[in-house]
Amino acid sequence: MIAIVDAGFRQTHEAFADKINTSTGSPGVDEHGTMVASIAAGDSSTMVGVAPGANLIFSSWDFGDLVAAANAAAARGAVAQNNSWGFVDTYANSTGYNDIFGDIAGQTWLTALENYADDGVVVFAISNDDTATIAGLMEALPLFEPGLTYGWLAVGNAVPIFDDDGVTGVGGRVSASCLEAAA
Repeated sequence: MIAIVDAGFRQTHEAFADKINTSTGSPGVDEHGTMVASIAAGDSSTMVGVAPGANLIFSSWDFGDLVAAANAAAARGAVAQNNSWGFVDTYANSTGYNDIFGDIAGQTWLTALENYADDGVVVFAISNDDTATIAGLMEALPLFEPGLTYGWLAVGNAVPIFDDDGVTGVGGRVSASCLEAAA
């Protein structure tokens, strides 16, 4: 089981046809989420994802749905919860942290993330702003919540170099540097 949190999904896409998939909240329809979920667990005659045998949990990144997304990932035993989104202009500093986690709603979500990360891995995409000088809050959240460290991955986006044997190098970084998320 893989949980995908994104703007939305084409849940009837051929890559998901023979899977037992569930949703939390009301994720909309969006090509980005469809692409991300297809790469993770798609399986059709035209494409195969990294884990084609995995079922999916589709969840929206609307703030109210994030607690349900983390709780569903924990309850259903998802090995990973992928997040390819971030809060605009919310950085890895105390202001950013307090903006998101400084109230009851934020603390409830943080607790749900911590509970999930005890047994699963939260994956957060690093910003695509390659001029960034400070990491986004979410990819660097373990700086503020060290208990998340062992269940958290910050991942970047790069252009691979291929040959007949597979990926042989990196042609260039597309995302921001790891910055504070490197730890």
